[in-house]
Amino acid sequence: MRSMEIEIEIEEARRRWPELLAKAANGDRVVLLCDGHHIGALVGPEDMEAVLRWRATGETGPPN
Repeated sequence: MRSMEIEIEIEEARRRWPELLAKAANGDRVVLLCDGHHIGALVGPEDMEAVLRWRATGETGPPN
């Protein structure tokens, strides 16, 4: 179960990378920002499985 979502600027994320990877592995979402804009995310196994299932459907909208 995902416990929280963290938004963090990429420069800070670089300094805290091992900690953030551990958080993502435990189900937290880590949203990476560059000048306040979303550029990517670290997600845990549950979210990754959902993305892979969605991609397998060939749908074009966002996963539910």
